[in-house]
Amino acid sequence: MQTASPFRAADGSVVPLATDANLLRLSASQGTEEHRNHVIVVGARKATVVESDNASVEERKNEFHVAVGVDPLSIYDPTNPHFVGGKRMAVVFDEKVADGDFARWLARTILHRYRAPLPTPTAVEHTILPALELRDALSVIDVATRQIRHQVYVTGFTESWTVETATTQIDAVPYPELGAYQPREDLDIDTLFRRDPADPKSGVPAINVRLSYLNLFGERVTNTDLANPAAVRSFRTKPEGSAAPMKTMLASALLAFGPGNLTATLPDAVIPETMYLARRVPLVGQFFVFNEQVLTNNPYRQIWRIANYQAGGRPTVQFLFEEGDGSPGIYDAAGYEFPAPGLWNLCYDHLQPRAAKNPFYDPYSSDERIGNLVSVKFDQLVSGRVRVSLWDANPKRTHETPVAWLTNPTGTPEDPEAHWVYAESGMDREFLWGGADNIGFWNQLQSQPLAEELRGAFGDEALKVGRGFYVWDDQTTALHTLIGDMHPNNFDTDHTPYYTIGRFGQFYVRIEIDNDVLRRRDRTGRPRAVETTDLPRGPNNTWNATPEAYVFTHLGEPTQLGIRVQEWVANRAWAPGGVTTASDWSAGYSVPDADATIQDGRPVRFTFVPEPRRGHLFRANGALDPTLTAFKLTRQVH
Repeated sequence: MQTASPFRAADGSVVPLATDANLLRLSASQGTEEHRNHVIVVGARKATVVESDNASVEERKNEFHVAVGVDPLSIYDPTNPHFVGGKRMAVVFDEKVADGDFARWLARTILHRYRAPLPTPTAVEHTILPALELRDALSVIDVATRQIRHQVYVTGFTESWTVETATTQIDAVPYPELGAYQPREDLDIDTLFRRDPADPKSGVPAINVRLSYLNLFGERVTNTDLANPAAVRSFRTKPEGSAAPMKTMLASALLAFGPGNLTATLPDAVIPETMYLARRVPLVGQFFVFNEQVLTNNPYRQIWRIANYQAGGRPTVQFLFEEGDGSPGIYDAAGYEFPAPGLWNLCYDHLQPRAAKNPFYDPYSSDERIGNLVSVKFDQLVSGRVRVSLWDANPKRTHETPVAWLTNPTGTPEDPEAHWVYAESGMDREFLWGGADNIGFWNQLQSQPLAEELRGAFGDEALKVGRGFYVWDDQTTALHTLIGDMHPNNFDTDHTPYYTIGRFGQFYVRIEIDNDVLRRRDRTGRPRAVETTDLPRGPNNTWNATPEAYVFTHLGEPTQLGIRVQEWVANRAWAPGGVTTASDWSAGYSVPDADATIQDGRPVRFTFVPEPRRGHLFRANGALDPTLTAFKLTRQVH
């Protein structure tokens, strides 16, 4: 038999504690100042990029885990019970928000609570309550003002004991405690996702891996790999072991333009860097021994120039045979017996169409003005510490070189342990890469030959390019790799090609997940890992779409600037710090005085104008746009 108590009836049910007679003080705030109808959650950084000082918040938002919650009816619908008539925004910054699922849950939860805030008791004092606990629900009615007519929840209380009185001061809020974020449950990967059916510890921690980016021509490419035969093609002006050029045009074909007319439009999209004239000349006194004579452009001798391009990138070539400064050559065309039928061959490589999409990514296009970042997505099957990194994938190299940490990219570059982040299991985990080397080893390795060549040119200053810059092309790849092709977006409005040949970089992604259960099971001390050089396919190729996935990069020429120098107009007074107008400065470029100075003692203005980078991604409104080309002035000379 259960004994009755002051708080429990004989049948065991709870008797509510009614204390209206002993409530000493109660006041409330309306809570309207806490009303929010627009919530933004900004979590940890997920992008590894070259930092820019000029990026706006709008341009930077894709570099972080960001989620937004909005109650639009509260903004524009006067009939809505939550109507405010404008935005009331709350922004939450928390680096512990390390994935998109958590960010979205947090934004929705905050919006649900604060889009209709309830009045909050600010001072509740009562005679001593011996049975009060945190999170207790209290039904409070403010009889005097009727501001509070709902339950509140205890968040804290203090007791005050004196000889004459004993009171309890209660802190409460009108909302229950937030329910905990409930992540997805981990899967038993050693049962469901076993790479090797015979190995009970071969479960893969991540599947559905996707490496995606816009290529040089603005096309979306995903999981480009070496199984694509058109991904990388290497051309040479002459195949090794062969005397035949890759492409020839007999000089006799030029004669169709008439004697003395040394201009021809070629039938192919020629790669200018590979053009040369060649003929076989018999050695003096020999009947069966020939020597090949080759003519090509150099700084001291201009054999030809490209006058213009026709549709399809076909150049119109003028054969000049002149000196480098444009003066007549010592030997003109006739002196070289050009064009003699059947004697001279014009040799060149040329662009060709690809069977698949162009695979190359331009790191310069990661600038905030374009925002082309490499997306690394995967489905995480188990929770734990996660580390995602980018590595050199050149199969000819005997050692691997780390290129970038994609998790916690601002951590200490030299410490691999500084780049673990905790993440729950979930779909579409995403990290972004903007072509930056944030470790430094790769760029130092590739710039070593340049550093050796220029050693001492600038005193003792080191010239190696390290971290914080775009990744260099792999200097061991063929210089004649076909970067551009016959895609329409590879040609400017004047039909000149943007990309022809050059070097490239090839990188793969490593995903490591350190799970406590798997660590105890494996007893190896190593995390489970997936590398995009060997992606597990699973039954019917359902785990990953391709067996390999790489990022191919091509870093173009450095950005170039035009410098405009203007003098202060001589007949105008100069007031330091004064406001100046355009008329105060000379027009165009200045000519130095006879003593090689520019108005010594007068102000001089330098204007830096970026030359638009060449490429489809740097076009706007049908033309190359210099505003899409970014630069940063790091040194100023006074």
